[in-house]
Amino acid sequence: YKSIIRKVQKVSAEKESYCPEHFVRELLIEGSLAAALASLDDCDGFTTVHFRSLAILVHDACKLLASRYTHIFVGRVARILARRWMINGDDASDSNVDYSSMKTTDLLANSDNSEKKL
Repeated sequence: YKSIIRKVQKVSAEKESYCPEHFVRELLIEGSLAAALASLDDCDGFTTVHFRSLAILVHDACKLLASRYTHIFVGRVARILARRWMINGDDASDSNVDYSSMKTTDLLANSDNSEKKL
C-alpha cells in the first residue's frame, strides 16, 4: 500500500499545476491498477480481504481530501475514470478532463479577487 502512496506523491510532485483533484485522480488510478495487477497474478495471493483493504485505504484517503477541499467530488472523478476506461481503455488521455465542478486554481483566483475588493 505504501508503494501506491509513493507513486501518487511522485506523479503529483512532477506536475507543475498541482491541485488536489489530480491527487484524488492519481489515488484512484494507482489503487485500481494495483488491484487489477494483483488480482491477475496467481502467485500474489491477492484475496477479497486484500481487495477490501485496498479499497478502504483509497476510499479513506479520498474522503479526507474531499473533506479538506470541499469542491472535490470523488464520486464524479471515479465516474469519469470508469467511463473513460470502459470506452477508451487504459491508453486514453485525460488532459482536457475537468474532474471537479470548480478547479482549485479557479478557487484561488476567486479568493485573490475577493481580497483585492476588500
